[in-house]
Amino acid sequence: MKNKINPSSDIVLREEGEEAFLFNPASNNIKVLNNTGAFIWKLCDGKHSRDDIVNALTEEFNVPSQEEAEKDLAKFLETLQNGGFINA
Repeated sequence: MKNKINPSSDIVLREEGEEAFLFNPASNNIKVLNNTGAFIWKLCDGKHSRDDIVNALTEEFNVPSQEEAEKDLAKFLETLQNGGFINA
């Protein structure tokens, strides 16, 4: 399956209560994640495609449409890629 999302090497996830934090030691970038962001991050494991993640988001968070989930996911993944957290 193509379009699998792979994390950059050595990214650290730390969860604290309702928030999670990603740390990229190579760039010293930190990204604060809410519950939805942490949910998505856990699916960015090299095993799940964008379509898999959209389907999971739609089911888990009752997103009204797949188109909305796809658009929100694309924005989030772009942010992660720009911060060096994922490889696209």
